[in-house]
Amino acid sequence: MKYKYMLAIAFGLCSFFGVAKYVQSKFANSLKLFVSTPKNTFTAGEIIPFEAQLKNESSEDVILEDTLDPTYGSLKFYLFDGKKNFKYSYINPNWGILEVNGSGIKIKKNEAVTNSGQILAGIKSDKRSEYYFDTSGTYYLQASYQIQLKGQIKFFELKSELIKIIITEPLGEDLEVWSQIKNRGDYGYFIQNGDFLEPFYKVEERKKLQQEIEDILNKYPNSLYAEPLRNSLVKFKASEAKQSELVEKMKAKKP
Repeated sequence: MKYKYMLAIAFGLCSFFGVAKYVQSKFANSLKLFVSTPKNTFTAGEIIPFEAQLKNESSEDVILEDTLDPTYGSLKFYLFDGKKNFKYSYINPNWGILEVNGSGIKIKKNEAVTNSGQILAGIKSDKRSEYYFDTSGTYYLQASYQIQLKGQIKFFELKSELIKIIITEPLGEDLEVWSQIKNRGDYGYFIQNGDFLEPFYKVEERKKLQQEIEDILNKYPNSLYAEPLRNSLVKFKASEAKQSELVEKMKAKKP
């Protein structure tokens, strides 16, 4: 009886991994991931917009568990130096914070889904933020997506081709601003996300950071970094106003 039980377990495991292998072999060559940027050359500290595309070249529709999104889904990036040596991976710092509706995505045969976003800074393991491209030079960017069919447990990783990214040093007024923010990954995080790493209850710290950003904008209103800083500041103020309104409503409800 003991041996029959062990045999059943072994058979189940073989069947499970056999199905997983079949799933991978079935779609590994028919699902293609692409990533592109509007240009190849950027200034240090400049936001890098990207577009990711997942194409279904198979003869049937595919339903996947996760969206093609770095915040909600399984889209991430690998970054390499000029010699194509691996440097680090990029995952949106807000990944997993917001839940999806569980519907996944459906890609019809011979069709594709696309999504866009931007890369500038992320959070390290010690909870500090850093720029991903803080020095000039040549880099390579590769997109990665976790392929998991709807209702399946196993998944496999799909990667795009590497694309070249060239980072140049800023000049003139831009260099003056970059000299102030290049060692401040929290500024990069703010530009990218429209919020500070400091939690909302650290009111004074957040006000101080806001004032620093406003000082830079007042002094260098026409720099390369002014528009993204200004846009993030608008987003930040709107979020702060909504947060304050919520706090006031909660206070009003108290007996």
